[in-house]
Amino acid sequence: MLTLPPDIMAVLTTFAPLFTRPVWQHVQVLLVGAILAPGRRMVSSVLRVMGLEQVASFGCYHRVLNRAVWSSREASHLLLILVIRIVAPSGPLVLGIDETIERRRGRTITAAGYYRDPVRSTKRRRVEVTFHEVRDHLGVETQRQWSPLAILRTTSALLGLFSLVTLLAHPHTTASAPPVRAAAWYDKQAPTFVDALALVRRQIWATVNIPVSPADTDMVQIPRSLIDHPYQTLAYAA
Repeated sequence: MLTLPPDIMAVLTTFAPLFTRPVWQHVQVLLVGAILAPGRRMVSSVLRVMGLEQVASFGCYHRVLNRAVWSSREASHLLLILVIRIVAPSGPLVLGIDETIERRRGRTITAAGYYRDPVRSTKRRRVEVTFHEVRDHLGVETQRQWSPLAILRTTSALLGLFSLVTLLAHPHTTASAPPVRAAAWYDKQAPTFVDALALVRRQIWATVNIPVSPADTDMVQIPRSLIDHPYQTLAYAA
């Protein structure tokens, strides 16, 4: 069982009733691994970053997307409620709708046809920036799975992860000095999604036990000044 910070678990357990108990255990691994993994968020890369690449039951994690019984719409509803409580608890809520088309062609392509594809949007500035960031930092792309359920679920799950990471980081970004990665050539004043992602990654690394090394290895002391730089680089890895 994963050990996560209490504030992160408080958010994640909102979604637990949507799944059976065994599936929920796998969902938590996929969520945490998708936050920590760089590059494309495939099940294999998620399992690697969680130290589970040698687990023989890896198919159980694929089945979360391509076979398990749960509703993406119900998960989206719960996520929307959490977001509204933070960003618009009492004010008006404006929803933007995008009409960008995705074309899925090919004789062997599952779910071929024409679909709205907001991931490729360039119509609205805020929407464009959001989808640019989910492409760069969460590896979102047009799906190529063979399972219809996995095709329907994967992109929406990764887009939902963008909102979930923002929610997890929000309590820490409202402090007097929110975590911002600035530089001499970039006087960055406010946190962006990459700062939120790095913050949540640090929180997870501080508590989660990832079995990436044998238990009987020798302990090696590394000066903090030497480890801080690669630690920061990993936290901000796209």
